[in-house]
Amino acid sequence: MKSAPAAARSRARRHADEAREIRAERAKKARVTARARLKRAGGVLKARLRYAARCIPAAALALPLGVLGLLTTPIGRRLGWTWLMHPGRRLFAAMTGKARADLHNDLLAACRDEAEDEDETEISDRVPRDGSRSGEGADVSAYDGEFGFAEAAAEMEEKAQSFDPDGMMQVLAAIDSFPTGLTSIGNIFKLMIERCDEEYPLDPKVGEALSEVFTLLQQAGEAAEEAGKTFREAHEADIERLEDPRVGEEKWNYNGD
Repeated sequence: MKSAPAAARSRARRHADEAREIRAERAKKARVTARARLKRAGGVLKARLRYAARCIPAAALALPLGVLGLLTTPIGRRLGWTWLMHPGRRLFAAMTGKARADLHNDLLAACRDEAEDEDETEISDRVPRDGSRSGEGADVSAYDGEFGFAEAAAEMEEKAQSFDPDGMMQVLAAIDSFPTGLTSIGNIFKLMIERCDEEYPLDPKVGEALSEVFTLLQQAGEAAEEAGKTFREAHEADIERLEDPRVGEEKWNYNGD
């Protein structure tokens, strides 16, 4: 039987070994995360440079119309003729629509690449989701990883508050983008559910709660698609006047006469 001092020294050595292992694991995670973030930063930079390269020619073409719009916009606002208002802005938005969509996809791809790079690191311990508890002295602190979900949502909320459409077709375009956006958010929850099941030492109830949110987001995406259909059905005549105008359509008073 070990004496009390020997037992104390043995515990101290064991705790020191555990502390070294924890520090080594954290250092390994930090290196992998740093490499993934550097790769993501490179991908984001390339995506934004591609976007800028595609927007510069559009801006050059839209600039003369923008200057002309300084004269035509007040006239169009007074007469109720939307086609006279903000011609440069409308042309720029039309020419860069695909570029904005490509930028969004490139940024999502960069984020996915970062997640995949971090996922490739070997996980030494996988804790089963059977209600078992971790041993005494185990490190149970959560690793944040700067997920950024709330920050991105706040940025979108700010854009929604400052949204100033030139016409109702831009509102329709925004509504049409909602199903895709909700699908992307749902995919975030789906990925988190999978990682909770496979990697994180969490109670099964956590994954079940996230699954309920994922189901609701799927339903929200379907409802958002119906909102776009309702817009088109309710304003079919208005959309037709814009997309297939009659000869001299602008002579009609859009304010109600």
